[in-house]
Amino acid sequence: METSQIATTLEALLFAAGEPLSFAYLSKLSGGTPGDVKVALDVLAQRLTHGLVLVRTNTTAALAVAPGMEDTINQLLGDPEDREIGQAGLEVLSILLYQGPATRSQIDYIRGVNSTSSIRTLLMRGLIERTKGESREGVYHVTTDALTHLGVSSADELPEAASLKESLKTFIERKEEPEQAAV
Repeated sequence: METSQIATTLEALLFAAGEPLSFAYLSKLSGGTPGDVKVALDVLAQRLTHGLVLVRTNTTAALAVAPGMEDTINQLLGDPEDREIGQAGLEVLSILLYQGPATRSQIDYIRGVNSTSSIRTLLMRGLIERTKGESREGVYHVTTDALTHLGVSSADELPEAASLKESLKTFIERKEEPEQAAV
């Protein structure tokens, strides 16, 4: 695959992920070698000269809004602190309340869509927090502020907690069945 094609693939992957991805993972997903990925990231960085920038560490890469665009983005989205958490945010919060701690990929799996934006909003509001998990992926938890706001001392005190936890568990098991049967 040509460097230009790998750069295009990396751009799509980073955009869809909405969070930093490791060079090793990008290499695996794009089919390029680690060296190809580093060269393709340089090409991608050159392409992104207006609204987006490529942000890199020694091991990861991510797309971000270009410096100076914050005011424009806030005109579109509003100040993050003033935005309602919306239906998607409520879904993420409900998953964490009724299932317990979960990774972003687990939340995405249950919802069937990317939850990065909703998670970011909930984090900024202090309703959830991220801790380091066993893998490189963080684990999200509901904060005590969220429980206080709901007027409960634990998620077990939420209305119909036991039945909703069981329903969520059943939903996840049913969703996994077709994938296991295909293996």
